[in-house]
Amino acid sequence: MIKMDKSYLIILLPLVILLCYWQDRPCQTTVGQAHSRITSLNRKSKINIGQACRRIDEYVLRPGETFSFNRVVGPRTYERGFVAAPTYLGNGTASTEGGGVCLVSSLIYKAALESGLKIEERTPHSRTISTVLPGLDATVWYGRQDLKFKNETKGPVKIQCKANFYSVDVSILGSKNALSRRIIRKENPASATQVAVAVYLQKGDALEPVSQDLYDRTRNN
Repeated sequence: MIKMDKSYLIILLPLVILLCYWQDRPCQTTVGQAHSRITSLNRKSKINIGQACRRIDEYVLRPGETFSFNRVVGPRTYERGFVAAPTYLGNGTASTEGGGVCLVSSLIYKAALESGLKIEERTPHSRTISTVLPGLDATVWYGRQDLKFKNETKGPVKIQCKANFYSVDVSILGSKNALSRRIIRKENPASATQVAVAVYLQKGDALEPVSQDLYDRTRNN
């Protein structure tokens, strides 16, 4: 039997512990992601998108915690760096402080679905928009409509939210053993002016219903 000097054990033990941590370290694998080009959006909308992303980027959601878009981003006011930009309002548009941040909430929603996070609150737009597929959007309005989801996994997840004047990228990072879900969308015309969209999460051979939304077909972007 080979006897190992205690000095070697003192050196090797920390290395073994570090290796075990490295193999199972949190937030190392992309489990959900979303992307959108924003070259067609105006400069003010891009400013608001950038402000929202900066407040969310690298946010860590621990097991049992709930993410709230409105809580993390906060009020969309001039004092906090947001500007007036086009916002969907009913069947039209209006210029409001923070206009454009719904793109960020929509991309986070899609990534959260893929990550298997539990959606607790989400409201679709009343009509389809060009930057996000119908059924995968999430409108937010501070104090009224929020995007919320809970981390019911065993480990923390990290939200990365990057924006420039050309695109927005959202990634959710989890543990190496975390499983991402595949999103299935089914569109059906509801009438001459509306479309119905059903969204499911694929888990093996089974489809888990997520949402049933009805949109006006009109696109004013």
